[in-house]
Parts: sequence; structure tokens; C-alpha cells
Amino acid sequence: MSAVIVVIDQITKAVTRSAMMLGESKPVIQNFFHFTYVTNDGMAFGLNFPGGIYFFTSVSLLMTVFLAWYFWQEKDSDLTLRLSLALILAGAFGNLIDRMLFGTVVDFFDFMIGSYHWYIFYYRYSGGGRFSKKRNRR
Repeated sequence: MSAVIVVIDQITKAVTRSAMMLGESKPVIQNFFHFTYVTNDGMAFGLNFPGGIYFFTSVSLLMTVFLAWYFWQEKDSDLTLRLSLALILAGAFGNLIDRMLFGTVVDFFDFMIGSYHWYIFYYRYSGGGRFSKKRNRR
């Protein structure tokens, strides 16, 4: 299951990279939900520090290995736990692929209500997700 989600993850981000310009926004529901293409080379909420790409790539690799091991340990557990772990593993592996190939992770879900604008994110199917604070417009 994780492999299927990683493939979907990579396809949706490849379509976003090829069909939109960085910083471009396309309304899905005007003034509520847009697809806005941004990249994030940091962590949650766009936080970063010098040399962060190496740190975050290393952490992504370690977390992916740990999650794969933990998933294997829980192979006989209930379906809900296995499904949750599969989704989290897929998100971690998708981030690892992005960081290794592109140095950044693509985010594009953009919600707003009135003047309140939430962080742009790409939901990683896990209930957690990762958020981009900044809009990288070029």
C-alpha cells in the first residue's frame, strides 16, 4: 500500500511542477481553497537553518528506515495501526525522494477564510502533513 501512495505522491507533485509556475495559484473554491505551487527546503511551517537540507535529508532517511522497521514489527497488529503506519511511511519516503532529487518538497494545498490564510501544505495522507510558511515565488 505504501508503494502505491508513494507513486501517487510523486505523480501529483510532478504534475504540479510541470503544469504550474512556482508561486502560481489556481482557485478550486474561490477565497477558500486554491492549488498554490510552493517549495519547502526546510521542515514544518517552512522553518529552516543553514545546512538544513543535509540535516532534513538525513532525518528523512533515518525516519523512513525506522518506520519501515516499525511497520514490519507491527505486521500482525490491527488494520488501523498498519494502515496509519503505511500512510506515514509513504509520506516520509515521498519527502525523502523529493529532498534527494530536488532539494525541496512540493506543497500546494492552500486554504484561506476571509483574511486568514493558513500555511500552504501537501497532506501526506497521515493526519500530520507538512506545512510551508513561505511562498517561494520566482
